[in-house]
Amino acid sequence: TSFVTIGNADTPHGSVGQAYPQTQIEIRDTDADGIGEIWVRSPYLFEHYLQGDSPHTRRSGDWMTVGELGHLDAQGNLYIKGRAGRVITVADQTIYPETLEAQICALTGLPFCAVIARPDPVRGYHMIAVLPGPEDAKMRMTLTAACKSNGLHAPRKIVFLDPFPLLLSGKPDISRIGTVV
Repeated sequence: TSFVTIGNADTPHGSVGQAYPQTQIEIRDTDADGIGEIWVRSPYLFEHYLQGDSPHTRRSGDWMTVGELGHLDAQGNLYIKGRAGRVITVADQTIYPETLEAQICALTGLPFCAVIARPDPVRGYHMIAVLPGPEDAKMRMTLTAACKSNGLHAPRKIVFLDPFPLLLSGKPDISRIGTVV
């Protein structure tokens, strides 16, 4: 969507900042926690993708969304929870894989990882954490213990991939990783 927010030293931890000049942000279709789809109105919005398309990118008049979910605080700081197409339910709890990915990266010091959801007949879904690099049993044990002791949603399985599939943007290629795991 181009320029949406801007942050500074006063931006709260976890926020991506407040609306960029001449940009408006709305949160639509919120849930009980105030999390909803992020819509943006701005002179900086892109016209179309150069290649491909996204089913989550939609327009409504001057407004546009790319399917990100989040919330605004009282001061207008935007907090992004994740993509609408990736949110899952585990044992009646809403899980944003991107949040777990950020926590795993913070715990391990890795620059990126991926969390893949798989259907689970009892719990709705379960998660598989996919980390870059060769097999590392010590990291697996440390990460599992840290997730459980910190009350994080622990992945059922931790897998290492070397090489780790990335998009041209440098982000994990969730589609390719999902076919490998």
